[in-house]
Amino acid sequence: GFTALVYEVAWTRVLSLILGSSIYAFSTMLATFLLGLALGSALFTQLLNRFKWPIRTFALVQIGIALSCYATSTLMEKLPYFFLQALAWGLPIFQNHPDRLIMILWFVTTAAVMILPTLLFGGTFPLVVKIYYLYAHKMGRTAGDVYSVNTAGAILGAFLGGFVLIPTLGLQWTLLLTILVNLGLGILIILAVP
Repeated sequence: GFTALVYEVAWTRVLSLILGSSIYAFSTMLATFLLGLALGSALFTQLLNRFKWPIRTFALVQIGIALSCYATSTLMEKLPYFFLQALAWGLPIFQNHPDRLIMILWFVTTAAVMILPTLLFGGTFPLVVKIYYLYAHKMGRTAGDVYSVNTAGAILGAFLGGFVLIPTLGLQWTLLLTILVNLGLGILIILAVP
C-alpha cells in the first residue's frame, strides 16, 4: 500500500506535465491506476491456488514491480515526444472529434506507465491474504487485518510521497528510492524464506 501510493503520486506529477492538469487528465490517470489494481487482483485471485509457494510468488511480484517501475521510469522522458507524434498522426483521422483522440492518447500514455506495475500491485493483496491465512487460519479476520495494514500503508505513502519525499528528493529520486524498496523487499523475502 505504501509504495503503490508513492508511485501514484509521482506518476500523477510526471504525467500531468505531459497530459496537462485538467480534471479529465487526472481522472484518466486515476481510472488507469484503479483498473490495473482491479484486473491484477482478479487475475491473481483466479491463479492463487496454482501457486505452490505464495511467499516466493509474493517476493517475485515485488521484484517484478520494481523492474516494471524502473522500465516505465526510463520510458517517461520519451513520452512527451511520443504523445505529440501520436497527436500529429491522429489529428487527420479525428479531425471532427479531436477531443476523442486526446482522451485515447491520455489513456494510452497512462497505461504505458501504470498498467504493468498496477497489475502486479493488484496481485499482491490476494497473495498476502493467502499467506496470512496459511499462518492465522481465520479467513474473515485475515482479510480485515491485511486490508487495514494496506490502508495504513497507502495513507502513509500518499502523505510521505506528496509532502515529504517528492519535495525533498525530487521525482526521479523518489521513484528510484521506491523501486529500491520493492526490489529490496523481494530479495529479502527470497533470502529469508527457506
